[in-house]
Amino acid sequence: TKIHEEVSHFKSSNTFKSIIDEYIEKYMRSFLADDVMSEGYKIISIEKLLTIFNNSQNIISLYDRIDNVKEVLSKYMKDYYEQISVEIKSQTKELIKELEEKISSQEKLTSEKGKIFRNEEKLLKELKKGGKKLLNIHFNKYMKYTSAISFYRDIIKKEDFSHIISKEATNLIKSKISSKNCNKEIEHDDLTGLLYIKYLVFGLAENISLKYVVVDEAQDYGEFTFSVLLDILKSNSITILGDLAQGIYSYKGIKSWNYLNEKVLDDKAELLTLTKSYRTTIEIINEANKAIRKLKDLGIPLATSVIRHGETVGYVKASNFEEMMLSIKNRISQLRKRNFRIAIITKDLQDAQRVYSSLNENEDIILLTDNSNEFNGNIVILPSYLSKGLEFDSVILFDVSKEKYAMNELEIKLLYVSMTRAMHTLDIFYEKDLTELLS
Repeated sequence: TKIHEEVSHFKSSNTFKSIIDEYIEKYMRSFLADDVMSEGYKIISIEKLLTIFNNSQNIISLYDRIDNVKEVLSKYMKDYYEQISVEIKSQTKELIKELEEKISSQEKLTSEKGKIFRNEEKLLKELKKGGKKLLNIHFNKYMKYTSAISFYRDIIKKEDFSHIISKEATNLIKSKISSKNCNKEIEHDDLTGLLYIKYLVFGLAENISLKYVVVDEAQDYGEFTFSVLLDILKSNSITILGDLAQGIYSYKGIKSWNYLNEKVLDDKAELLTLTKSYRTTIEIINEANKAIRKLKDLGIPLATSVIRHGETVGYVKASNFEEMMLSIKNRISQLRKRNFRIAIITKDLQDAQRVYSSLNENEDIILLTDNSNEFNGNIVILPSYLSKGLEFDSVILFDVSKEKYAMNELEIKLLYVSMTRAMHTLDIFYEKDLTELLS
């Protein structure tokens, strides 16, 4: 739905990244808001904390920085124990003085003084060992989060997005994160945010060092994902490959390579346009380009085939489902004789299941769904959105009718992707009226 697309677009944007940055900044400041205290004694001042924390900017994650601060402070307590102990004893005198001014009963005064002296002795012993216990007690007060998911959930719950996205989209985001399954199931759109939080707050298990990075199907990733990858990988050499004509998730992906270069890559990238298709024939590319030409406003260059001619694209009209399936079965029989690997591509999963039910008497026909890990059959039935990146000797398109494929960006791209999966033959079946996308 439009609201789901709005949510996906928002979560893939650098606007959402900025909201996470601000929340992490606020959380970081909470660690640096108070002196390190123990039993009423000031052990380390805020100023000292800030100095040590600011000297650790080479450490990426917040929790790793805090661990470093604790180590530096522990060493400081050991190295400067004599100086610190003098300060502690001076504070003891001040505490005793305050007691003497407040308590008139000698018996109670003696008892309270005893508590202070015992606390002082206990504290000095701990400081002599480096004060790790009291440092852990101090900083653990602020460590509210133990996982990236709990941190992410709190951002969604506490931040108000209604000034950026619609109220309906805001409510959808918040309702999903409040559901019972939010700790067990993660949506794809949440992965970038979770990775970013893991990187900046909790730290990654390993330092990733790559000399060269290649990103494929780049049109399906948003600017937030590219920003996070660049932050983490820190590679000066990266190749980004994508085809805007196949951007079936354009509501959250890249719509312009110039925009990506300008907003995320600081205009440092060299843009190259590749239009040659080595997969399919001139006849198939020409038919597929009929659909892409309908996307006039997006400025997508048309693909051209290397000089390889093949069979004319077949169009078969049927009056109903049964007649269409009979024609498809006949075409499959013809293609089997040529030992072709065949894909029957439908617009959606519902149609794929319907076609599979009609053909499943054949053992080598398999249905490909979101839950499939692999496929081995000679004939594959799959919805259009799962066909991207695959190729087959022959492709049969099921019901490319006016009713199924409307004049909008998503359906144009789904049809284009489906048509360009074919290497040798393409047959288009439709009920009643052919879609206007191929006129």
